[in-house]
Amino acid sequence: MYSDWTEIPAGATLYFTLAFSPFPRSCLIFDFLEQIPESGGFYVADNLRNSTDVYHIDLSDDA
Repeated sequence: MYSDWTEIPAGATLYFTLAFSPFPRSCLIFDFLEQIPESGGFYVADNLRNSTDVYHIDLSDDA
């Protein structure tokens, strides 16, 4: 299931929060994948797990 689309004009910024169940303690690195039934999903590989399990991921073109 995915949410309603939000168009983001060029040069604009959108901040949002996603909440998931905690990772198992054995997880040290994870990938962030938006798998949707059309083009435009994103993929951010090799995120290092931290002690807070709170992450800030930049999806801008210049990241």
